[in-house]
Amino acid sequence: EVRRAVFVRNRAVGVGVSGVESRLVLEDTLIQDTQEQLSDGTFGQGLNVQFGAEAEVRRAVFVRNRAVGVGVSDADSRLVLEDALVQDTRERASDGSFGQGLGVQLGAQAEVRRAVFARNRTVGVFVGGADTRLVLEDALVQDTREQASDDAFGRGLNVERGAEAEVRRAVFARNRECGVSVSGAHSGLVLEGAVVREPREVAVEATCGGGALGE
Repeated sequence: EVRRAVFVRNRAVGVGVSGVESRLVLEDTLIQDTQEQLSDGTFGQGLNVQFGAEAEVRRAVFVRNRAVGVGVSDADSRLVLEDALVQDTRERASDGSFGQGLGVQLGAQAEVRRAVFARNRTVGVFVGGADTRLVLEDALVQDTREQASDDAFGRGLNVERGAEAEVRRAVFARNRECGVSVSGAHSGLVLEGAVVREPREVAVEATCGGGALGE
């Protein structure tokens, strides 16, 4: 259990919890400027929850981390995130890809309430993979920028590859390409009380700029 802490300019992972029966409580915390791994230029996540671990995070700020600001992955991994700011996540140093604000994938579960995701890259909130589920409530996702490597994407919310998301009372504003995207067989989205506004064109080809995209 960690309270009233600052993690700044560390490498690979700012804070990580991994493995079945591992559990983290993190409150009143700043995680900022996590750097890439020196060996290959990958990683740099602010928070990483994986391999069946659980984390409860409240009143936290994640700024200028790399690849993924907050990530939870793998079956039985679970994240509760409340009263959070995830901002200015930078691209992966090795190849200029990613820069996601929140990434939930590979069977993980996440509940996010009262959160702001601003000026991240590629996707503000990403949900991907079968049996992956996100509940997002009272959230703002805005100004998601294009992927640094190729100027593609810039989506506010992206649900794909059989994942499911329930979104209530959320605003998606000034994201590139589209505010909300759902794609792939068995992917599902419930969207209630949401506003999707002012999407911008894709930087690489100046097209799309749609509010919602389904494939």
